[in-house]
Amino acid sequence: MSDGRSRNTAAPITQPHTAPASGAHGFGGTGGGFGSGGLAAPPSKPHSDEAVRVVREARRRVGQGFRLGEEAQCANFVRDVFEKAQVPIGSSNNPSDRRLLPDPNDLGPGYADSFAGDDVGAKVSRSEIRPGDLVLYQNTYGNYRSGVLTHVAIYVGQGSIVHRPTKSRPVAMDSLDLFPRIGEIRRPHSYKAKVVHAGSAKCFVHDMESAAFINGGRVSVADIRIHVHGGHVEATINGHKVDPVSLSLQLFY
Repeated sequence: MSDGRSRNTAAPITQPHTAPASGAHGFGGTGGGFGSGGLAAPPSKPHSDEAVRVVREARRRVGQGFRLGEEAQCANFVRDVFEKAQVPIGSSNNPSDRRLLPDPNDLGPGYADSFAGDDVGAKVSRSEIRPGDLVLYQNTYGNYRSGVLTHVAIYVGQGSIVHRPTKSRPVAMDSLDLFPRIGEIRRPHSYKAKVVHAGSAKCFVHDMESAAFINGGRVSVADIRIHVHGGHVEATINGHKVDPVSLSLQLFY
């Protein structure tokens, strides 16, 4: 590549690779990436209204040209989809593969790894993938260090991605396993999860006496754990993970 870091177009594809009717997409592969396996297909329920709009726009673009003849357009295509869907998406200042780049300061929204940062979205596992999540592939072309993220696509459900594959092909829908090494999957922070308030857990401590209530009923044992990392809150109640809708804490001493 002439610019020294045109890293986000995929290797030329001579035969279209279509998504299977039913998935056999699990963990596997080599070199720390995701690959084909024997698990069931990932869930296809959209994560939020914003994700629904992104998926709808991505699917609408299948078969259409996007800057044909130009190199390094996969990231720009994803950004164009988000813009048309009116969903904001940032550009990471510290992508996860930064230390592997020829020039660690060579960053920008036109590169695939611009989506690969905690400041843009949260990592999710393959078993947690939902339509609208971003799939980042490692080493799809070029002589780069192992682990460099060189291609990005939008997961649209049923084991399929929509992406801008090469400079000579229009936008395509392909299998999630089109490339053998998925480096990571990201869920943009701009997606607002649909969470239904299904219960509550409360603890009271007064004058050295404590009481706990789960879903309105008093319990003798309540192991409530709150974990905050990367600006996100995780909670478990008696060993079961819950989605916190609200959290309040007051401490008097």
